[in-house]
Amino acid sequence: MDSMDVKKRRAYLCQKVIELLFSPSTEKEQNQWVFGLVGSLAGFWRVPQNPFTRKHGKYEITADELCITCLCDIRDDGYYAIDFTHYTDDFPEPFRWSQHVDPVRYYRIPLGAFLGGQNAEKSKALATITKEDVSAVLDTLIFHPCEHMHMESCIPHTIRLGGGISNPFQYLFHLRFQFCPILTVQNNEKMRLVELVYQAVKAKQSIDIKTLMEIP
Repeated sequence: MDSMDVKKRRAYLCQKVIELLFSPSTEKEQNQWVFGLVGSLAGFWRVPQNPFTRKHGKYEITADELCITCLCDIRDDGYYAIDFTHYTDDFPEPFRWSQHVDPVRYYRIPLGAFLGGQNAEKSKALATITKEDVSAVLDTLIFHPCEHMHMESCIPHTIRLGGGISNPFQYLFHLRFQFCPILTVQNNEKMRLVELVYQAVKAKQSIDIKTLMEIP
């Protein structure tokens, strides 16, 4: 295949991965997805207790290893906000920043309209994916977002906070990976997710929340 075929195949695969992993549809499914994620954090980060609390309908996650708390607000109109606070005795005031995505009334490029659904070209593309394709797509969605920030003054350079992520579930899942303090766990998670997604796409199967949030 030439390079254009690879790009097109990975574009279809990228949309498929978002549909498989990060698109709970009903309010019940969305709550189950978030509780599945936060319930996995202690095991995934190898910390002694669950780093999650719920406050006034929002979710607060604490990454003690990084001295960071994340207050997560997800709404049903497409809006979400992740408010980060870095706390340390080295500074008199905590350092704060936010990731905001505005409601759907603001125009968004509808990539799903072009890459979602069913068509012969998409079916052919997904039938010919390789594990290298899956690895490349998961890299840009989770492991090493192409668009990202480094907060050099307070967290290690190896942590990449993705920019331009409009899907709140994708954003939370990428934080789960980025904030993991153990490199071997991250590497095992990469291998697990590549295999999981590859097998699901090839078999045309869904991925349930419990399986997605398993601890490597």
